[in-house]
This record gives sequence, structure tokens and C-alpha cells, in this order.
Amino acid sequence: MTGKEHSMQSINTVSNGKLYHQFAIYFTYGLDRLVRISKPSNQILKQDPQGTYSRMDLESRSYYRHKVEQLAKEYDVSEVYIAKEAVNLAKKRMMRVLKEK
Repeated sequence: MTGKEHSMQSINTVSNGKLYHQFAIYFTYGLDRLVRISKPSNQILKQDPQGTYSRMDLESRSYYRHKVEQLAKEYDVSEVYIAKEAVNLAKKRMMRVLKEK
């Protein structure tokens, strides 16, 4: 391989790596958007009284969604049930805090 061919191969390798990285980012965010739109539990979590879930970053929302999934499986109930219970508990806590003031 000549020096020029080696340089071109190096450029192509770097370009392909950058392209793969960009695709991975796009895929991750696109997949997150699909999950956010399609999961009913996600819409319920957005109803938390302080709007915290809606302001979370991608990683934090994903963590919460996975915890909802795990709890639903562990207790053999629906994800919707777990999400509703979480929001209801947050609302009750908020009411208690407001009453204490």
C-alpha cells in the first residue's frame, strides 16, 4: 500500500467511526422518542405534581422507565399501575408538605 493509499484508508476509517457515532446518537434519541410516545406509563409519569419527570434528561427518564418496568414485573402488575401509584404518592406527599406550611 502506498503512502497516499494508507492516508486515504486512515481518513475513511476515521470518517466511518464518526458516522457510526452520529448514527448511534441519532438511533438512541430516536428510540427514546419512540418509547416516550408509545408507552402509556411515560405519559402518566409526566403528570407528576412538580413536573420533574418532564424536565429530566434522557438518561434519567430512561432510568425511571426501567424502574417502572422492573417493579411491574416484580409485583406482577402493569406498568401503568406502577406509574399511577408513583404519581399518586408524589401528589399525596406534595399535599402534606403544603399543609405543613
